[in-house]
Amino acid sequence: MNRNEHSIGVIWTRVSSKKQMDEGGSLEHQRDVCRRYAQRCNIEVIKEYGGFYESAKVQGKHFKQMIAEVKRNRHIKYLIIYSSDRFGRNGAESIKTSEELRALDIYVIAATQEIDARTPQGKFMRNFNFIAAEFDNDVRREKCTAGVKAKVEAGIWCGKTPLGYYSQGKGRHTQFIINEQGWLLKKAFELKMQGVKNCKILEWLSNRGVEISKQQLHKIFVNPFYAGKISHKALGDAVIDGNQPPLITWSEFERVQLALSARTGRYVHDRESPKFPLLKHVFCAEDHTAFTKYTTKNIDYYKCNVAGCCTNRNAKDMHRKYAELLDGFALPKTLRPIFEKVVKDYFAQSCHEQVKNRTLLTKQLSEITNNIKKVQMNRAIDAIDDEIYQGAIAELTEKKLKVERELEKENIKLSNFTHHIHKVVLTCCELGDMWRNGTLDICQQIQHLAFPGGVEWDKSVQNYRTPTTNEALSIMRKFSDDYINKNEDKTAKNAICPQMCG
Repeated sequence: MNRNEHSIGVIWTRVSSKKQMDEGGSLEHQRDVCRRYAQRCNIEVIKEYGGFYESAKVQGKHFKQMIAEVKRNRHIKYLIIYSSDRFGRNGAESIKTSEELRALDIYVIAATQEIDARTPQGKFMRNFNFIAAEFDNDVRREKCTAGVKAKVEAGIWCGKTPLGYYSQGKGRHTQFIINEQGWLLKKAFELKMQGVKNCKILEWLSNRGVEISKQQLHKIFVNPFYAGKISHKALGDAVIDGNQPPLITWSEFERVQLALSARTGRYVHDRESPKFPLLKHVFCAEDHTAFTKYTTKNIDYYKCNVAGCCTNRNAKDMHRKYAELLDGFALPKTLRPIFEKVVKDYFAQSCHEQVKNRTLLTKQLSEITNNIKKVQMNRAIDAIDDEIYQGAIAELTEKKLKVERELEKENIKLSNFTHHIHKVVLTCCELGDMWRNGTLDICQQIQHLAFPGGVEWDKSVQNYRTPTTNEALSIMRKFSDDYINKNEDKTAKNAICPQMCG
């Protein structure tokens, strides 16, 4: 290169990780070397690009923007980089891009390699360095992948610590501990198993200080990490036991997967027609696919869409039989006081969770109150303008009201549980009537509560099968069935006895 010739150039710097970018040492060193090279070769640097972390495997957004700008500027002759691997670790892409620039009389120069890419020999060495960078990257990736696979197969989580946990130690000695957010997420899983909609769960979490999006909540619900398992691309489709403490059991995790809209993998939305509350809840017993709906001659039907199945049933008949199915959970009046006592004992044991919730809400309320005071103080000393102040106060006040409402709900005393328990038992005994007369939202909540995995329609008997039933409601039905069977046996014996005695 003719060092007496004045030329125009730009500098490109890049690192591969956010940690490297935050530390800044590598980027600053790259810039210093490139600047000294430009000064030594009499190249006027009109702009410095990069300074970000981007993948070396593919061309990133900032890299593409830089190339596009350089191509548009006819005065630029040189693109200065620290070394060939800073241009990229994909040999074919790097060679292709450098050739596109060369066609515009723009040359890529590595400051630490002193190669004149304008000559055939220099071009060969530059391309060789691009390929060598890709080879080096492939070797590193292979070693890294082998290490990750070995760790994952040993049950060690590789990646960012999931929400709800904090980690201690490094490498194979990493330990995960459930934090306060984790116990709240455990409750979120429980709410999902009860059929509560995601928007309600998000609101419940938000009122307790956990601010996440609906997409994040979905990722949490489908992540087996929270059930003590690990899935990773290094394992393929396998799911293995992890070393982390689980928030929920594996069976509970599977129930949540079913509750995410009854095996369909999609959420149930309110826009479904209220004429067909059983959509995505009733499945064909033969091929296990969800029923669809149609209406002809003003008559509504459910049907299985699998070719050759021909399962087709009047919606009114299916609704009637489903309501009768729910009626089966009703307890005889003589058994209700006994069952209420069982539920009351359960509430007494669960009271510690109420205390924990109240503590978390109180802490959240205290934090919001302190934040309000800080905003007011900043306004008093003119640290913020009135527009920012009004916006911040409005947002904090709204959060405070929500938390106060939740706190008020949690402040139910154990001495008042008797009335609520009676109401719960009475409600469970009236699920059939509630479903017959409820809105679509109420119907779907009852369906998810009673049969979280959905029900199956068996056309051979023209009735439902119930593969998964709410455990508490199953106990109620068993109590009821045993009581009825004993009464029938007693009635039969009383009827036989007079005949034998006679």
